[in-house]
Amino acid sequence: MHSKFTAFEPYENVFIGNFLFGIGLHVGTRLQGRQVPMCINLLQQSPMDRLLGDVLLELPGTVRLFEFKRSSNKSAKEHDKAKLLRTAISGAPALEPVSRAIHWYVQSFPVRQDEEPRILLSPYLDFGTTQSAAKEDLAVYIQNLVNDALNPHAPRADPNLVRAYLDFVSTWNGAGSVSTGGMLVHIDGKGCLRYAVLPDIRELSLQHSMYVDRYLNGSHERTRDNSHQHQDRHKSSFELGR
Repeated sequence: MHSKFTAFEPYENVFIGNFLFGIGLHVGTRLQGRQVPMCINLLQQSPMDRLLGDVLLELPGTVRLFEFKRSSNKSAKEHDKAKLLRTAISGAPALEPVSRAIHWYVQSFPVRQDEEPRILLSPYLDFGTTQSAAKEDLAVYIQNLVNDALNPHAPRADPNLVRAYLDFVSTWNGAGSVSTGGMLVHIDGKGCLRYAVLPDIRELSLQHSMYVDRYLNGSHERTRDNSHQHQDRHKSSFELGR
């Protein structure tokens, strides 16, 4: 029996946007008033896009680098990049486990309106090889990713190796070192959002307390000073207008 619905495949940016929004929603349902800084950066059309990938995110103790592609995209670019990465990382075997833990290729597929979207997941290092890749419901993957990130007993990659891998993967193709700024978002127990700019998104080996002390607290002080200045200007304008 044929479905009355026609399968279609969302554009890559639509898929990524909903992927990130889903992560944010599920984190919100799990926080229950706790304070958790998050760093989620979409790298498309940035200097890091060609070198790193589409999305770089950090949840507490969890870093993921994602490359997204539609199944209808027949370009050989990602296969070629994966081959080059395997060749380059053979000279740094200590980085292979962290690569397979944090660096992922995600492929979307056409989906009908009565179906749950599914994705093909593969460590980027193994993409295009005979090693098996797994298909999973998009929603289930997001839930598992967030649940593991918020579980203090879940295994973590060494943050020093994570930083070393991000540095390595951003320079391994011989294009030279490239970096770009990022943004850190923090939600407090009252549900208030605060943002701070990171000069380099690869500063992910910092502990979250260091993020807060270095960027958010400083940003908060600047915001408070600016708020006081705004109030003073508003008061002066009000008094002048009386």
